[in-house]
Amino acid sequence: MLDNIPGELRALPQWVAAGTDKRPVNPHTGGAADVTDAATWGTFEQARATDCAYVGFVLTEKDPYCIIDLDNKPGNPPTEDEERVHKAILANFDTYAERSVSGHGYHVILKGHLGNGRRRGNVEVYDRARYMICTGNVSHEEPIVQCQELLDALVSHMPRATPAMQGVDAEEEVSDATIHARACAAANGDKYMALCDGRWEALGYPSQSEADHALLSLLCFYSPNNAQVRRIFRCTALGKRRKAQRDAYLNYGISLFRGEQASQKASLDELQGDVDTWLAALPKKSAPAPAAPASSAPTTSKERTVDLPPGLVGELARYIHASSVRPVQEVSLAASLGLLAGILGRSYNISGTGLNQYLLVLATTGTGKEDGPRGVERIIHAVRNKVPMAEDFIGPGMFASGQALIRVLDAKPCFVSLLGEFGLTLQALNDPRAPSSTLMLRRVLLDLYAKSGWKNVLHSTAYSDAEKNTRSVQAPNMTLLGDATPETFYAALGMGDIADGLLPRLHVMEYKGQRPARNKHAGAPPPPALVDAVADAAALALTTASNNTCGTVRIDPRALQALDAYDARCDQLIRDASEPLTAQLWNRAHLKALKLAGLVAVGCNMHDPVVTLEVAQWATAFVDRGVEDLLARWNSGDVGVGHSRQVADVRRMVEEYFALDVAKLRHYKEPPQMQKMGLVTYSYLGKRAYNYPSIKRDTRGAKRAFCDALDHLVDTEQLVEIDAAEVYTKFRRRTRTFAKGPAWK
Repeated sequence: MLDNIPGELRALPQWVAAGTDKRPVNPHTGGAADVTDAATWGTFEQARATDCAYVGFVLTEKDPYCIIDLDNKPGNPPTEDEERVHKAILANFDTYAERSVSGHGYHVILKGHLGNGRRRGNVEVYDRARYMICTGNVSHEEPIVQCQELLDALVSHMPRATPAMQGVDAEEEVSDATIHARACAAANGDKYMALCDGRWEALGYPSQSEADHALLSLLCFYSPNNAQVRRIFRCTALGKRRKAQRDAYLNYGISLFRGEQASQKASLDELQGDVDTWLAALPKKSAPAPAAPASSAPTTSKERTVDLPPGLVGELARYIHASSVRPVQEVSLAASLGLLAGILGRSYNISGTGLNQYLLVLATTGTGKEDGPRGVERIIHAVRNKVPMAEDFIGPGMFASGQALIRVLDAKPCFVSLLGEFGLTLQALNDPRAPSSTLMLRRVLLDLYAKSGWKNVLHSTAYSDAEKNTRSVQAPNMTLLGDATPETFYAALGMGDIADGLLPRLHVMEYKGQRPARNKHAGAPPPPALVDAVADAAALALTTASNNTCGTVRIDPRALQALDAYDARCDQLIRDASEPLTAQLWNRAHLKALKLAGLVAVGCNMHDPVVTLEVAQWATAFVDRGVEDLLARWNSGDVGVGHSRQVADVRRMVEEYFALDVAKLRHYKEPPQMQKMGLVTYSYLGKRAYNYPSIKRDTRGAKRAFCDALDHLVDTEQLVEIDAAEVYTKFRRRTRTFAKGPAWK
């Protein structure tokens, strides 16, 4: 798709390469590139010829180009208001636009002058000293045109660092040594010390300049005096290079943070109708724009579609979706992965592990989660005419015990089990009164996931009752394809599922949409070409089992680089995790991505499977989405205990407050006018907090638990604290006051 990038950009020698970590790479040397140093750039063809994953265009003050970055990461999707702004920008800027690497965000490229970069929420605009990764995944196939009027209107409502924001230096409050000690002792003290030592590359910064700004922002947090910030910075390893001796360079970094500080305190007037004002400021086109394809509209996390991988997995998913009674992409994709893993999971290894999968689809009753297993059964029924033993790859729909599961594996060591209502199974596994047979089933499920490698063995078991004994099984390869309602699954989920690793082994795919319309073509038989492909897979699996052989899935160099980078990122996320849940969920993310990538590669070429960069990126994105969705569920308070539950309970208090009638407000001695203006007080929340068991039973004390949860909401911009002087002037209230922040959703 890189050939789709506009020729006028490709013609300029302003290109760098980029790895999967998105750091700019000098196409001449393979070392780090600097967006302010043209000697580290090259031509488009030079950047493209490297082994790096991406190419990027460097924006300079001399070229006419400007970019609007509409960010939509799975872990940080746009709010409802930000989504409205995204749609307005895409609808009004008639210029070239392409999807970002993730496929969810957008880069709108235009001609216009900006000066200082601007940022507001998930919208960022810049025209110099930055670089943008170009994908060629076109969403608006238009020439790059001049849009200065629209650009001016857009950025008029976006904050930037200005001298007014920097303000006059405040007095030094404490010594340099005290500032340094406080920063070292903080929760992010390790990051601060690493930056002071000059270890910015280990922290993942794309350039030292970005690391400089990060350290300056930390110092600004602890000191209101700019001269003190500059002085301490120059005592660090980052402060030794020549440009750090220039006040202008450091002042620019300081101004960026001081500007953010000034904009963090919201005024009452800014909280009302702000987004509507921003949208109204955008000049409307004289004629409506052509309707964009459905796939090009930014989506919220609830509306995200599932990207299908290449090869047989994608083809199976398309058929199951097209023949479902209530077509749901998550259901279709899970079923296609489960079917292929159930057939070929034991016939191949990647990095010493088999390709079995633990897949779970969550959807409310009546939304079509049963259509996945039905699609699998239709395909096997059609394949059976060509390969009669194909139905052996479908295992039991339930297991009475771990011993029973091992006996099935002894007879057929590779299959997929279609487990309906898996939430009920999880309830049984977590029941403290569960019999020994159920406990054995849990242990076997945990053990099987890691025993699928060709040289691994699930060892025999011996009991006093000889009839319960089991034999050893070489490379047992069971794939689990389950479904459940979100309510049942999350209600059954316990901390033990995290501690022993059951939850981290699962690919959890949740469908959050409405009930799909009935499909008039439901139940259609699979096309002959698809039947032949699955029959070939079944025949190959039977042959390798008969010959006692196992193939190897290769990984090409660019894909290996991407997967290694993903492994390193997961390691860092584990090290940075503040709670066991986060660490556990990322603990098996790399292994899950590896097995997924291997399975998709086999579906692309069963005779010589190779994981390509495209497949590796699809697999890591798939795993990321699952982990981030689970973390979001946990952090929302739908599951879990402790701090996560307390934060969720404070959020509920806020929502309940805005639903109160006037009589209730007066009961709590809260002015109705404050509620109308979107304001909630610490006084009200404090009165309510002690009624919540998660807070009043906290061993640290209820007040500490409540304050920590409230501070977390402020720190994460879910709540914004209102200036105390302004609140007192308008309402004569001295209590801390809050409004919903940009991250509230």
